[in-house]
Amino acid sequence: MSMPFLNELKQATADLHQKTEEKLYASQIMEGTLLLSEYKHLLLTHFQFHGSLENELEKRNFGAETFDLESRRKLPALRKDLQEMNISEPEVADLFSDWSDEQLLGACYVAEGSTLGGKVIEKHLRKSAELKSVPQFYFYGIYGEHTGEKWKVFLQFLAAQASTHPHQVVQGACDAFRLFQVSAEHTQLSA
Repeated sequence: MSMPFLNELKQATADLHQKTEEKLYASQIMEGTLLLSEYKHLLLTHFQFHGSLENELEKRNFGAETFDLESRRKLPALRKDLQEMNISEPEVADLFSDWSDEQLLGACYVAEGSTLGGKVIEKHLRKSAELKSVPQFYFYGIYGEHTGEKWKVFLQFLAAQASTHPHQVVQGACDAFRLFQVSAEHTQLSA
């Protein structure tokens, strides 16, 4: 089931993935033209999504033996990025409390996938004139040289866990991409 399921998941989420990237400034990042205000908005959007997801995973003790939430947390890196930008840590909304475990697994696919292009994104962020003074991009370098390895381990976990309710996992991933988009639309910098 592993490869067919993963291919189905990737195919089912492709359009939503692209639309989410557009909302999260993919063109500006790749062109090296991201503005400081856009970078701050990006950090706050990620903080909201990952914070809410991590809180819910922790409440449920999700995949305690196999998922290794502690090593996959994004919030510590995002907190450092917010501190670097002198942005107060926002209150995290409760976005995932009514999701099934299978739907959360789909959301984890989106969360883990957000780290995949980190090194490439960081390289392009460094080209943005307004971001030259940013000493480090903690979130985008979160897994460092272990990014590919952590992704492969996650995909194995995902395929094994999704075997009983694969359609709910796919639906969760689709809903998570939509939630990321909505979060981007509603997240604002405080004055």
